[in-house]
Formats: sequence, structure tokens, C-alpha cells
Amino acid sequence: MFGKGNMIRNYIKTAITCLVVLVSAFGLTSAIEFNMIIDPEFEFFHPGFAQYFYETEKDITIQLQMANNDGIEWCAYSMPLKIYGTGNISSVTWVDAGGTMEPSIVRLNGFEMGGGIWGVMNAIYTWSWDGNLPDTMNHTVVGCMGPSGTGWLPEMDQLITYLEFHLNVLLDDGDTGSVCVDSVSESSDSKYDWLFSIPQDFGGPYCFRFASSACGDANLDGDLNILDIVYIINFKYKAGPQPLSPDLCDVNNDSEINILDIVRLVNYLYKDGSSLDCPPPAE
Repeated sequence: MFGKGNMIRNYIKTAITCLVVLVSAFGLTSAIEFNMIIDPEFEFFHPGFAQYFYETEKDITIQLQMANNDGIEWCAYSMPLKIYGTGNISSVTWVDAGGTMEPSIVRLNGFEMGGGIWGVMNAIYTWSWDGNLPDTMNHTVVGCMGPSGTGWLPEMDQLITYLEFHLNVLLDDGDTGSVCVDSVSESSDSKYDWLFSIPQDFGGPYCFRFASSACGDANLDGDLNILDIVYIINFKYKAGPQPLSPDLCDVNNDSEINILDIVRLVNYLYKDGSSLDCPPPAE
């Protein structure tokens, strides 16, 4: 839906005529379904907030899922997206996952370079993709040209992951925030060169809530420190109070709370030991 400056225009110049013809053929009944998810294995229940969050300090993948429910073959699109933060999140670390053109953005399931769908043009463009949010990207594709050209065929309502965004979120203990993804609509800004709009709603923003990991926070005060060690010692050996969330005390994930958890927590906090590994949330 947009390009930037002469560089982008030069890349898409040869496709403009084709795009105009193709878009006019789409009509107004287009039905492209969108969804965005993070694998639930990175979700945990934070008793201090009494809700689920996604973990920080982990390489997280946000998946963009789409389905062509149009009943026709799509031959082109240009999709701009903005990634931004709310709450205590103002930046992320983009993770190199081997994506072409931008290492942190991976195309899958036929949308990758040479994947068989977008044989004429398949380009990722980014603006200020440095992790200081907001960051903006665009995916522009063209197929269906020539006798062997192939576009995006209907998928019978099946949502498929076509783009992955790989990132890591860092928060101070007790902080929370969201990473959100939404479509971009800034035609008044001269850096955007609109080509056409898919006439259905992207459905955004898709927001994912993050909190500093509660693993090891035995006393549920939002901090990891000596008080958590004392709490576990008192519970295990001095008839102290039962932990409200025992899983947060099982920092070596062996289904028991014992001296090994205390040693691991001490080593993690004060001796540069291994990271904590609490049991995942129950399904």
C-alpha cells in the first residue's frame, strides 16, 4: 500500500500498470482474513497481577496469519505494518532469524523468496527498524505474470502463518507493557506512496502483553532478591507460609521445591548462575 521515495518507486514502477489492472478485478467483496499470535509456550500466569503475560528476555516470534477466502487468485498486494509499544515498552531487540532482506522478518509457506507464489516481486522494506519503537515495514508482492506465473490461491478458510517477526523484550522487574502490530494509514505523510488498499479491515491492533518473568518471585512482590530466598527457606525448613504460587519457587523445573531451588536462585542472583526455569502455565 505504500512505498518510500525514489528507491521504492523504482522497484515497483514496472509493476504499477499490472497492479492497477489486477486491483480493479478484485472488486469490493474481497475477503482476506488476518490474525496474529505468539506461541502459548511463552505465556505465564503472574499471580501478582492475576493474569497471563508473555515472557521477557526470551526470543519471541509474533506470527502473522492470513487466509485467502476470496474464491479467486490474488495476484498482488502491498501491506504496510507498524510495530509499537505501550506501557513500559518503548523498545525491543530484533532477533536475527535468517530472514532475507530483513533478518528478523521471516517469510514462510510459499511467501518466501523462491517459494512459488510471488515470482515477479517479493520485497520487504523497513523504516527505522532499530527496535526503538515505533518501527515500520512493508511487504510488496506481485505474481500471476507470464504463462507460469502463480499468485495466492484460495485456501478454504485456513489461516496460515506467512510472516514471522522475531524479537526480544526486556523489562525491569515489576514492569508491564504491550507490543502491538497494526496496519499503517498515513497518506498525508510524503514518505508514503499508496498503491491500493485491500478493502477489508486488517483487524488490528494486535497487542501482546509482556511482564518481567515472575519465576523465582516467591513472595510475589514483583522483585527478585534475597527476600525470595528467605521466603523459600522459611517455607521449606522453618514452617513458614505456603507459597501462593508454588510453581514460581520451582526454579529448576523438577516438580519439587527443595534446597536445589534455593541454590539455583542464589547462584542466579549473586553468582552469575544459570537462568531460572519454572514450570510452564497449565493448559
